Amino acid sequence: MLTRSHCLCLMDERKVPERVQRHCIKVAWVALKIAHALNARGFGLDCQAVESAALLHDIARGSPRHAQEGARFLRAIGQLDLAEIVAQHMTLESQEDGRISETSVVYLADKLVCEDVVVTLEERFSARREDFMGNPGALAAVRQNREAALKVRSLVEQAIGIDVYELISKGACFHEDTVRDSQ
Repeated sequence: MLTRSHCLCLMDERKVPERVQRHCIKVAWVALKIAHALNARGFGLDCQAVESAALLHDIARGSPRHAQEGARFLRAIGQLDLAEIVAQHMTLESQEDGRISETSVVYLADKLVCEDVVVTLEERFSARREDFMGNPGALAAVRQNREAALKVRSLVEQAIGIDVYELISKGACFHEDTVRDSQ
């Protein structure tokens, strides 16, 4: 499994723009808060996989189909588990079983962060709907992703017993401003 430091180095090597790196760091911070809260309730999530996948989820942003391109890159370097998580950070394939996984945690965390700011799902998807007015196919995908995010948020909140926004506002897992100091 890749360490935080290795993930940051990979982003630098792939010339991921600083604003995208800040987004990924914030997503990792949110994802870890959620994963730790779930683990405190006995879920047994792999927090290292959650952090690494969240840090690398946008490693190919700017490329067409960046989720699949990022997953392809991770497979090429032998990170098959991370590749599966990254491949689904844009569109969650299936949550019909109601199971919370590393993939669904990273998916939700990504939807809760716009640029490097925590936002509500309503804010996130309202902005997406505005971006795609006049494109029925894209609007359908936005609706589908909104429903998936709401379902995952509900599952997480039921599991941890508090609102995710309340969880996120409590103390830090790591301070995202100093994450590069740990290299």
